[in-house]
Amino acid sequence: MNILLVGGSGIISGYVCNYALSAGHNVTILNRGKRKMNKNAVSIVADIRSETVQQISQKLGKNDFDVVVDFISYDVAQLKKSLEIFSHRCKQYIFISSATVYATDDVITENTPTNNNNWDYAVKKAQCEDYLKNFSSELNCAYTIVRPYITYDVSRVPYQFSTIEYYTIINRCRNEKPLPIYGQNVRCTLTSSKDFAIAINGLFLNEKAFNQDFHITSDYSTTWENVGKIIFESVNVKPLFVDIPHELLNVTNSKLGFDANEILGDKGRNMVFDNSKIKSAVEGFKGDLSFENEIKETIVYYNTAPKKINYAWDARIDWLISSALKRNNIKTKNYKLSLNAYTEKLSLNNKIKYLLNRYTFTYYLVRVLRKIKSKL
Repeated sequence: MNILLVGGSGIISGYVCNYALSAGHNVTILNRGKRKMNKNAVSIVADIRSETVQQISQKLGKNDFDVVVDFISYDVAQLKKSLEIFSHRCKQYIFISSATVYATDDVITENTPTNNNNWDYAVKKAQCEDYLKNFSSELNCAYTIVRPYITYDVSRVPYQFSTIEYYTIINRCRNEKPLPIYGQNVRCTLTSSKDFAIAINGLFLNEKAFNQDFHITSDYSTTWENVGKIIFESVNVKPLFVDIPHELLNVTNSKLGFDANEILGDKGRNMVFDNSKIKSAVEGFKGDLSFENEIKETIVYYNTAPKKINYAWDARIDWLISSALKRNNIKTKNYKLSLNAYTEKLSLNNKIKYLLNRYTFTYYLVRVLRKIKSKL
């Protein structure tokens, strides 16, 4: 099969590419060409956000594909543009949505309503799904909607509070800093990118997938607290958590330095899935990889790979935890919530980033200066 991946260099798309190539498919990747990709895939360098439909079509030339997988459409306008470019060039268009679109349920199935209005990201993905379903008769191909939930690999560490510099979470644990936790016994589902790649490849030109929607998630379900414990224990540190009250996330949203709605509208909810539909469509998909086993590879990877730490984000987490402790009249000096807690040697630049973001006055001062600079 000829497969086109739009995006193709992210956490899950990289695994999808590698698995497709190992299965003997011809894989083409269309993206900005700023990340390393599998050398066995054909690369088309294009920026689908800034270039016109005509410009991208010219770069595609006369190439047609059996399957197009769209990893990077996040709203209806972007989806429409992608469909204009690709829908007449393929037999199957796979739109990567998100399982965050689901409302809460005891166990989520594909019949669970997709009306989570508590997070803008989920709302926009649901709108894209509705557009595809409502206008499917006008397409020149079959569509398939795929909803991943929280995925991970050796470089991506999943946690309820997280940053894209994923080693930052491991580094907090190694430095015996507490992790924040929101909600008691909130259940989550973690899916290895390895499992996701197997499942989605099984949907390629699979008639059971035509004009259908699937979530691709794992049978591995646990609590966010247990996820944190696994991370702590993987670096031989005793787990330490601080509960974050709803009021602190909600009322002080502007002070956080990260999107609180991702917690309130998604990761603060129980998210457990019934995977019967994807298993019935893809023979051989098990979705049984456990985080306890997979994190061993993560630790090995980060012991040798370059480590990116977001000290600005880490400082805001220290501020958040400190604020939660003070609300309960707990002395913060018993917790490692300062610059002195780091055992690694920080550059002057990283020290400044931490200090500017650790305290309310300096955090707001930086934001004001940025606004002034943007207006100059």
